[in-house]
Amino acid sequence: MSSNTFRTRRLLHTTLIAGLGSALLAGNAAAQQLTDASLIGNKDWGSGGNTGYVLTFDTDSTWKINSNGDGGSRIDTDWNGYLQDTWHLVVGTFDRDGNVVAYQNGASVSTRVMHTGNIDTFASGLDLNIGQDGTGTYGGAGEGFLGFVDEVAVWRRVLSADEVSFIYNQASGSNNTLGAIKALNGDGGATTNLIGTGLVGYYAFEGNASDTSGSANVNNGTWNGTALYTADQFGGQAARLDGTNYVTIGDDLAFPTDYSFGDELTGTDFSFMAWVLEEAPPIAIWQGGTGSNFATAANWTLNPLIWDADTVTVIETNPGGNPIVVDNTTGEQVFGAFVLGKANETLTMNVSGGRLLGIGGTDTTIGVIDSTVNINMTGGELSHFGASEENSEMDIAKAGATVNINMSGDSVFASGTFEIDPTYAIGSRRPLTTDSPMQDRVGDDMKLGNGGDVVLNMSGDSFIFITDVLYPVDSATGSLEVVMNDNAQIAVGWDTRWFDTGGDDNGKTITWTLNDNSSFKVARDHGMGEANTSGTIVVNINDNATFYAGGRIAMGAGFTGDVTINQTGGTVQAGSPFGSPGLGGVLTVDDTGVDATGEVRDGIIWMGEGANSSTYNLSGGNVEVTRFLFVGADGRATFNQTGGVVNIYGTGAAGPRDGNDTVGIPITTWVDGGGDLVVGRIEGDNGIYNHAGGQVNINRNLVVAFASSLSFSDPNAILVGGTGTYNVSGTADLNVTGGIAIGGDGTGTFSVRGGTATINTAVLALGGISQTESGTGTLRALLTGNSHTAINNSGQTLLQNNAELEVSVDVAYATYRPTQGTSFVLVNHAGIGGDAGAFSSVTNRNEDGIDWTVTINGSSITLTASTVYAIGDLDWDGDIDDADFGVSFAGFTGPGGSGANFASGDMDNDGDTDDADFGISFAAFTGPGGNVSVPEPTSLAILTLGGLLVARRRRSA
Repeated sequence: MSSNTFRTRRLLHTTLIAGLGSALLAGNAAAQQLTDASLIGNKDWGSGGNTGYVLTFDTDSTWKINSNGDGGSRIDTDWNGYLQDTWHLVVGTFDRDGNVVAYQNGASVSTRVMHTGNIDTFASGLDLNIGQDGTGTYGGAGEGFLGFVDEVAVWRRVLSADEVSFIYNQASGSNNTLGAIKALNGDGGATTNLIGTGLVGYYAFEGNASDTSGSANVNNGTWNGTALYTADQFGGQAARLDGTNYVTIGDDLAFPTDYSFGDELTGTDFSFMAWVLEEAPPIAIWQGGTGSNFATAANWTLNPLIWDADTVTVIETNPGGNPIVVDNTTGEQVFGAFVLGKANETLTMNVSGGRLLGIGGTDTTIGVIDSTVNINMTGGELSHFGASEENSEMDIAKAGATVNINMSGDSVFASGTFEIDPTYAIGSRRPLTTDSPMQDRVGDDMKLGNGGDVVLNMSGDSFIFITDVLYPVDSATGSLEVVMNDNAQIAVGWDTRWFDTGGDDNGKTITWTLNDNSSFKVARDHGMGEANTSGTIVVNINDNATFYAGGRIAMGAGFTGDVTINQTGGTVQAGSPFGSPGLGGVLTVDDTGVDATGEVRDGIIWMGEGANSSTYNLSGGNVEVTRFLFVGADGRATFNQTGGVVNIYGTGAAGPRDGNDTVGIPITTWVDGGGDLVVGRIEGDNGIYNHAGGQVNINRNLVVAFASSLSFSDPNAILVGGTGTYNVSGTADLNVTGGIAIGGDGTGTFSVRGGTATINTAVLALGGISQTESGTGTLRALLTGNSHTAINNSGQTLLQNNAELEVSVDVAYATYRPTQGTSFVLVNHAGIGGDAGAFSSVTNRNEDGIDWTVTINGSSITLTASTVYAIGDLDWDGDIDDADFGVSFAGFTGPGGSGANFASGDMDNDGDTDDADFGISFAAFTGPGGNVSVPEPTSLAILTLGGLLVARRRRSA
């Protein structure tokens, strides 16, 4: 069958409804919760910043407390893990002017300082619910809390640690309900400060949702959906919550007194308690049999005919070491989740057809802890489909595991449902819904390395699709090597987040190579190094391959490692539908190029965030950027270009925009139309662009350390610029439709080396902006011959304060030396302007033994060698004698030294003063009163030179 036909049939039917589903596998619990569900809450849990409180249970069998007041600051306790198939006591206490404390099984597990602000949400129509948040709709249909709940209690005071411990110790493993514990504690008598004091709600769920606290106000619960009960641990009953049903407690008149807790000044302290149990699903384990096929029912401990969305299928080593065979005869096998591998054993699976599909609320795992898994696919599909976003994921290579995946033909890996759609930015998309297209990211994530090592080889029409987020190496350890050849494709419906889990380096590496017609496309952002972690990332893009992000390519997103892109061909594109990088705006059919605020954010390559080193080596192919290319933004970065083409489009008007920046070049905000290359964005940033070949086309401005208003949040902000250098040499071709701004509030250098490059712009601005005059802009001319590349400026050259000119004979061309009167045009322009109108400094003869005259008029800036001193004449007196050797001796640094110039004896312009420099001076020696045009040395000079060499060697030793 054709590749397109195969993939079109891969649409996972949304009529498949994931059930509960969880298991304790290889020491890691996989939870049944479909999302981070609310057990008890009164807030809209759509955002943790909303007013109110919630006890939430997540998909990885962990729970925490979240709370916020109106105008307050959000708090979250730590996530704490729990075992399935076991009753647990969870308690949260809220001291309004103290702490929030989370308890599990009688012991404190997390403490946070309480926030300020009113915590009530009843005025907005939200309830206090068990099994849902205050809206009763969090997560969508069927995504409330899943499990058993019992003995829910509410106090209008803070339970002490001793009280919580007493309740747990009395009730655990006994028949002592809270009602019985109150009696044990003496409640009901005249004694005060007992467990029953302040109790305003108690729900034992003995076949009903009644409040039996004995409070003056009766706050009976009301079931929403079907009322379900099951046997509990105390010999009675508990509430069963199936994700669709939940209980609302209290009535409208009771809320202001019992469940309205106010703010830290006028409100009251309170506590919540509940017993909770989460079931683990059935597990089907492969028993195997030599030559037996995967679909044979006799090979399973649990018959495949009765598998459902709760079933976790564990596929271990086939007896005899034979590969597991999945071929065209197996059809489709549906599980809750499938788990491949067994600790300290090797599993090999050969897939040529058929389909293995996990549809439950449990992670599908390929490579459990300390296992080795080899998957060879020439066809067929391995897919996982959780029922909703953050439901469950495909997890590849747990800690200590090694997973080798070879894909060819029309084989498919997928985490989530997808449809082929050529009009979509990445060529495939998740199915859309009419009510909320941006949130239909069902199927969820893929972790390509979660503590173990992964080697992935793709060729032919092999295809990987991830509905939501792809995490390359989501762990503090592990490595990933990916090679994509011959039309292989990876499509990600949201983001990629490389190294998303923090931790030290520990040898973490990712090497990703794209060859032939392969493509790696993400609808939003490539986050290449995140979560304050370290490691090494190398991406190689060759031939006609494609590396694409509809939003940003962030090389070092909060990272402290090294990120390198090597591009010899193909296309790297950030922003806009692929193939049309200048369009900008909304780039996909479901608006994934626009963030929650509505600001357009696509079209950015961001190099250097964090303390990392980011390097881009471009020798061929195209780099297509819709809005901005930042080299050195919140960190250090270097862009080396020897070939290829870089296009920065911008979606606003081309060239200088309306604005009042004092140098005449408007540097607008992040959300503007873009079209800028920025090198060294703000203070602390360091960017270098080495442009030795190929073409750079910039629709608006080249900004070198000019940060005047490059603010993400405040377009009027005046920021301190970074340090930036743009080096032009070789056959570089630079075309700037707008202007070149060097310096501003930072330290910027624009260097031109040699005479074969091309530079075109509409404005050239050098130096500090007039608001602060804090920046320095330097034009550096490195001379290699009697011709020199001029900057062709169709507009004005603006020389501000601290505009500097540096001139030197280039190190690599030390044999070249201009003669007196040789002139070089540095800039052709239509006029001169700026606050200063002149260079504040010009390199003097100390640099290369030449006096330079700079002529500035309405048509050009010209450089003339007015006096050229001979090589070796270091005291400028017309001869080369002992005095000159004395200067050299005083400036001696030895081979590999640094900081030397012509005036200190650096005759060959290599940055040091050593024997090679003395040899040059020796050849030119004339003696006292000699003529520099007569290079013949005398015997006295030879003797003197020999003495200097001996002294120098002793000194350097």
